[in-house]
Amino acid sequence: MLLAPKYRQTRYIILMATISACLQFLLSYGSVSLKYNVIFMAGLMPITLVTCLVFVYRLIPKYVLTNQLVPFISWSLLTFLASTILTLSFLIIVVGYIPGLTIDEMPIASRNYPFLLTAMFSIVLMVSFVSLWKHRQLALLDKLSVEKKLAESNLIMKKQELDFLKSQLHPHFLFNSLNTLYSLALSKAKETPETILKLSGLLDYILYQVDQPTVALKKEINHISTYIDLEKTRFEDTLKVDFETVLDNEDYEIAPMLLMPFIENAFKHGKSISAEQLVEAKLTVTQDHLTFSIHNSCVDKVYQPGLGLQNIQKRLAMLYPKRHVLNICQEANMFKVNLEISGLKPAMHE
Repeated sequence: MLLAPKYRQTRYIILMATISACLQFLLSYGSVSLKYNVIFMAGLMPITLVTCLVFVYRLIPKYVLTNQLVPFISWSLLTFLASTILTLSFLIIVVGYIPGLTIDEMPIASRNYPFLLTAMFSIVLMVSFVSLWKHRQLALLDKLSVEKKLAESNLIMKKQELDFLKSQLHPHFLFNSLNTLYSLALSKAKETPETILKLSGLLDYILYQVDQPTVALKKEINHISTYIDLEKTRFEDTLKVDFETVLDNEDYEIAPMLLMPFIENAFKHGKSISAEQLVEAKLTVTQDHLTFSIHNSCVDKVYQPGLGLQNIQKRLAMLYPKRHVLNICQEANMFKVNLEISGLKPAMHE
């Protein structure tokens, strides 16, 4: 990216001031004639400046930044050779054509040609080093900017995918809940009004609170309990449920509707069971480690993960990467799910 003209001019001014200061310091040491200082400054300044500009704007961007070491060394040697010839030519002109010039009046640095060249090339190397450092810092900033944009893009994509998964959970959950309510309405059960009230609370949870990134663990547990009560009402005496919680702290946060699909899935397996259905669930939280297990009776067939479980596996991978372990298996007439999540964070109280 090209610099704006005003910034380029500022850099030129800074570069010229730096070279002038270095040369002035070099030539003024032991000098007895201001006139000769000005003459040598006027001759050496352009040579040093042009050499610096060749390195800063040509050799470093074209060869160093593209990792072409051999061409860089070759062109550097040629540039130094050209500067040496120009400097030697200038000194010959000064000594040969300025009348009345004596060695004693010349700046001390100009009397030693190798020392003068070494000093000039040291200035060039210093300027080149600063230029190279600047390019490296700009490259790091560009890299960080690209990484930031990539991270932001990944975050947006993950959020969109999570929102999509949540949107699939809503109708799935509503379908099961409305089936429960429909069964009660058909039988004209006296529990229907209370069931509608419980369903209303669940709908409020999934429609409004589920959009939050996390909810208090106790809220998730309360709504799981409410859902279990709804299923007990639907299955009546054919359902036996045991839901146990052991928490050392209820203030932990968890992704909303994270455990509910496992509960729904347990009851879905029991629809085709004519005998008593058994569901055993236990939730344990010790420090920041959550363990959730649920076992339910099921028909003897090969396990095929449904949409709910597929979605929850994707959500776990996105929300708790490398912090969760999920095992799902079927043994004879028992379907088992075991989930562990580490690194839970407590809710922030205002």
